[in-house]
Amino acid sequence: MRRLFLLTIFFSFFRLHAEIQAEKTFLQKLWGLPPEPSIYLGMWTLHFKNGDDANWNNHAYGIEYNGYFVSSMINTYYQQCFSAGITRDWFQTRLSRNTALTFGYRLGGIYGYDHQLKSIADFAERYKVLPYGQVYTHFIYKRLRFELSYINQLISFHFALIWKKY
Repeated sequence: MRRLFLLTIFFSFFRLHAEIQAEKTFLQKLWGLPPEPSIYLGMWTLHFKNGDDANWNNHAYGIEYNGYFVSSMINTYYQQCFSAGITRDWFQTRLSRNTALTFGYRLGGIYGYDHQLKSIADFAERYKVLPYGQVYTHFIYKRLRFELSYINQLISFHFALIWKKY
């Protein structure tokens, strides 16, 4: 029964996406669509490297509007960081009247990392703002958005409140 449910979600997701995407150019598909405006209310991370010493509760707060975001968080090394950039959904499907799944990406810059990032320590010390990209999936229930995302050596879980009813 559970497999049937998962297969139904999988096929409805890609069927709807194929119908919508058929009308767009390749660059429009690649760029994606802005997600609903939201307020970030928290973030927790699971680190693959140095997990014992790393901060797991990042206290992320911010806003996202028209596909652009600004946020603040406590980073892996317990330092205040600020980030800004774009957020876009590549795929979206409704599971019911009140629920949806999306898949997308976030590109931006983050200020607040320095010599701790050994692989890019010189770059971080010199430029202060580091570029980054991450992929995410959202599960949306009414006005609540739960995000699971991946970036470099960690997986993060975000929680947000959507400004308008989905």
